Amino acid sequence: MRKILFCAAVMFFLTGCGADFAKSFEKDAVGVFFGVLPAANDSGIATTLNVKNGEYTLSTKFVSKQKVPTVTKGRLVYVRKNVLQIGDSLYETRNGQELRLLDTQGKRIKSKLNYSLYEIWL
Repeated sequence: MRKILFCAAVMFFLTGCGADFAKSFEKDAVGVFFGVLPAANDSGIATTLNVKNGEYTLSTKFVSKQKVPTVTKGRLVYVRKNVLQIGDSLYETRNGQELRLLDTQGKRIKSKLNYSLYEIWL
């Protein structure tokens, strides 16, 4: 009986403490994330996201059409478990080292193309 109660307590603890990276990311993350996101009319959008103290600086540039990047700044917004709003876009946090762009309804984009920004070490 003790073993059953112990196992139940451990399972409750583990499921109740599921890592919600977005919530901790919103408050604690510091780093730079980079990726080239797909673009319909260009070879891609070079995207750099700098995060510190719950705020971000997002730099985007069409790879072959734009010489100067567009820069936006703002606060990270926690939407729901593992989902953040950065500017007008929703991103899913994945293990704190990857941010994956979601569609406008907050669902994963089903594609073989890369929709992720990865943390880079400077």
